[in-house]
Amino acid sequence: ALRQFRAFPLSLLLCCTQALAFPTRPFSAGVGLGVPEFTFIEAQVAVFVRCQLGATFGALPIPGLLPKNVPLDTQTVSLSTGDTFTLEPKVTPSFYLLSPFIRVFPSKDNNFYLQLMWSMLRLTAAITGDLTPRDNPSLPTVPVTGSVLITQSMPTFSVGYFFSSQIYYFNLAIGVAHMMSPTTSTSVSATIPNSLGGNSTNEEQLNNINADIQSSVASASAEVRKTYGFSPSLHISFGFYF
Repeated sequence: ALRQFRAFPLSLLLCCTQALAFPTRPFSAGVGLGVPEFTFIEAQVAVFVRCQLGATFGALPIPGLLPKNVPLDTQTVSLSTGDTFTLEPKVTPSFYLLSPFIRVFPSKDNNFYLQLMWSMLRLTAAITGDLTPRDNPSLPTVPVTGSVLITQSMPTFSVGYFFSSQIYYFNLAIGVAHMMSPTTSTSVSATIPNSLGGNSTNEEQLNNINADIQSSVASASAEVRKTYGFSPSLHISFGFYF
């Protein structure tokens, strides 16, 4: 009886983790963490005997990794009146990632799979800063606001394994991700008082501010891509069948 009692936890574990590559319940969903998505939710459906289609939606907790306001390059701006101002723009970013994928099981005898994921990264950021007079402190300070949008594709190839029961699953995938060239757009606005020429006579200066900020953001994105053009990918998730 003691021997049977000792064997019970092992038999229970084997039963719960029995490999079921193609469960009778085709729909499943769960949550996970990893790289490049720090946290994500996922859902998948078995469309064929050895194929799953699905997607993950993830977010990067940027406030925990970067300063709340990330500084950009300082600009020197000469308004239409000839007065010189400096601008130290800062951005507050947020990061989201939508990743559809296809998952193929080469063999029906185990839960090993190959996966191709196409992630679509979207980074938005609010721009804040002040045009501060450089030589004449009696001149007014002009607030500048704007936004940045960066979109980027990132295909990922990975290999993984499902540990599953009839009710739940545990998933582990390891691969490599490739960061493709990003698309960057910015918009900047300011209300320049009439004493400094107003917006109409400083339209060129505002366009130059916008162009400089976009160039700064594009350069930073290019440096990130140069450093992390190819990077490891790790996904660990847990979920349930429906």
